[in-house]
Amino acid sequence: MKILLLISTLFISTHLLAQRDYEPNNREKNAPLVYGQLGSGGGTALSGKIGINMILSNNSIFSLYYGASTHRASTTPSDYTKGILDGDPQQTLGSVIFCFGKIFNTNSPYVRYVLRGGLSGGTVATPTNFQPNSGWFSSNYTYSYKNELTMGLVLNPAIEFPLTRHFGLAAGGYANINPVMPVFGVDVTLIFGGVRHHLDNRARRKY
Repeated sequence: MKILLLISTLFISTHLLAQRDYEPNNREKNAPLVYGQLGSGGGTALSGKIGINMILSNNSIFSLYYGASTHRASTTPSDYTKGILDGDPQQTLGSVIFCFGKIFNTNSPYVRYVLRGGLSGGTVATPTNFQPNSGWFSSNYTYSYKNELTMGLVLNPAIEFPLTRHFGLAAGGYANINPVMPVFGVDVTLIFGGVRHHLDNRARRKY
């Protein structure tokens, strides 16, 4: 529900924001922006991602990235205790994600909104088959992993801050809705590469 509220708020607010128009005689500003991203976040799981984005002259954005999430497995016995050499059993999700959406520019070249969603496909590893264990330095249970393939719906709205032409930051919400290990949270991302176009002299004087 919180994710849907965030998306609705962004969608309504974008009607008040300025758009970057196509300029027939400006080859640089019409060229696609291609930049990488590296980020992490938290929520129902600890997550990380690495990938690439492309923004076209009509403000469409396409994103392709790999994401990984992990949290304490719900299958863990209630009397489980960690050993010196191991920690809590973790359920992990690793997936390849493709998203598309729209960029909504503000009146500042240093702030823009990103509204995007897409699909994910990957593998969930879940601890299973817990057996009592009496080792001195290990946990009181041993276990194995069950691997399952899963597909999901991804929502990833964000606010990007292209601080320079080649570097910036982003923050936003994240949801991977799948039947095995759904993940909800927020993330902070480093963006790098062709983050934004060169500012002309008029824009430089204004900001």
